[in-house]
Amino acid sequence: MITSHADPTLREDTSVTIQTPGALSKLESKSQVTIGETFTYTIKVPETPVGVGLYDVKVVDDFTATGADLVISATATLQSGSQSWTSLSYGFDAAVGDYVLQDTAGGGIDIPPGDQAIITVTAILDNTPNNNTALTPFINHAYYTYNKVNGVTTTGVGGTGYPAPLLWSSLT
Repeated sequence: MITSHADPTLREDTSVTIQTPGALSKLESKSQVTIGETFTYTIKVPETPVGVGLYDVKVVDDFTATGADLVISATATLQSGSQSWTSLSYGFDAAVGDYVLQDTAGGGIDIPPGDQAIITVTAILDNTPNNNTALTPFINHAYYTYNKVNGVTTTGVGGTGYPAPLLWSSLT
């Protein structure tokens, strides 16, 4: 309710809607891979576009928790196609304490209101003794952090996305 300071009897009811982004989505291209095979994940941040901007987005997607030995690369574009990031990296971020996909040149990925980042993560299952003996499916999850105001650290955490289990086959 808004009340006039000049005349407290003048009031107006006002609804306020606070928009927050939801979870990311994470979809894999295959449910089973063989050593040496390439597979991809598509991560959308946020899963459904919202009317607010997300700044300095970092996607935490820790493949090390899977126990698999992987070679990983990533690319990202905006759904609108208006921007892509050439300095996207995947590596350990000491501030987050985990492996992160981020735009290293700009401090993170900036997503305008009504848009979403579409990130394609490509991985290759390495031919290592570990991968030749591990036949347990792995499930990793991802989440993202963002700033609510550009250039101001007011970190929010977007929801978690879980892909289906990924099973790998050893070479025989």
